[in-house]
Amino acid sequence: MKKIAVICAFNPRNSGMYSVDLGGLDFFSSLHCDFDFFLAQTQIKGAGKLAKIIPNRFLYPEKYRFGKLNFKRLDNISDLIRDYDYVVYWGDFLNNPLYGKFDFAYRDFCAGRVATQTEGYRRWKKLFCPDISTGPKLVSIGNNFQHDFSIENEDYEEVVLKILHNFYIVAPRDHYSFENLNKYIVSKAKSDKNPSQSLFKGVDCAFFINDTERRKNSTKTFTYFFHRSGFNSTKYLIKLLEKQTDLKGVETSHWLNLNKRNADNEFNSNLSLILNSQFVITDTYHVCVNALRMGVPTICLSQDSHSQKGTLGDFKKRQLFEMFNARSYYYTLLPSQDEKEFYDSIVNTIEEKIAEEFSSFEVVRHTVTKKVRETKNIITSMLFDNG
Repeated sequence: MKKIAVICAFNPRNSGMYSVDLGGLDFFSSLHCDFDFFLAQTQIKGAGKLAKIIPNRFLYPEKYRFGKLNFKRLDNISDLIRDYDYVVYWGDFLNNPLYGKFDFAYRDFCAGRVATQTEGYRRWKKLFCPDISTGPKLVSIGNNFQHDFSIENEDYEEVVLKILHNFYIVAPRDHYSFENLNKYIVSKAKSDKNPSQSLFKGVDCAFFINDTERRKNSTKTFTYFFHRSGFNSTKYLIKLLEKQTDLKGVETSHWLNLNKRNADNEFNSNLSLILNSQFVITDTYHVCVNALRMGVPTICLSQDSHSQKGTLGDFKKRQLFEMFNARSYYYTLLPSQDEKEFYDSIVNTIEEKIAEEFSSFEVVRHTVTKKVRETKNIITSMLFDNG
């Protein structure tokens, strides 16, 4: 039986991150393999001060539980070499060097794990872009690689090329990430160290959640959540939608602030709201992902964005909707637009979609179902037929 180490991203009680990890739990459970979840970073209150007097191996627990998920602490990749056939980096921006240099390194520094952020970036490289000549095959699934890696005086391109060369599978979560990586294969293939050819278009890991037992019970509601794009007048939008559609707007609860012990109940409660509503309207990436995967008409609002900035930028939402033929459900507020006028135009469009019973969304449902199924089949084949 294959044994797989699944490395997940730090989660500050975020429902989106939780759904990514649940996707891993459902997917690997369905494969009837032996697998363990690992975290390189966890949240410990006051860790920065405590780290000055308590060694990391004592400060951070060897095991960590969040909702229904159980994790082991990851200190060194070398700890996994003897026991696992694959090391899978599951979702988010885990293998993206800009995530490593800024998000990961900053958390390590604040938690007192390292003395400087430069040291934190070095630790990220050892964990997420490792040198392994023997032992488990390295796999990257559902990562975001949308950034510009050609920044002068940085080593981002070097890191990306190393990942493409060393990893058995690289399946980024969107088409833009794929093209961004593929150009390195095309341009660098003549070098002695040819990049891996096991690069293909994947999906976000939350799409791997198995919801076959979840049943829809439609209500006269729509679900909403706004937190990421800095819109100022969303209350105006919700009131206008309620008035024009004769539906009740219901906001998701604790989406970015799950209770550690009750996370699964809170998350599933939000999923029920989404599933039973007529449509979802949001500016938050993983609210979109979870609505899309359940086949609920999903309307995404965004600020104008032409490149990915950090890990929370709006560009990733645009790419999500484009890859699933859902561009007509994605609305961008241009810098010159008045926000309330922007909302007025959206409400008019939504009324038209409701009148048509969201018939145009059938193409999106079909595209999502087909792409998720294809991605699962390719990964399963490569792990178990060819691995």
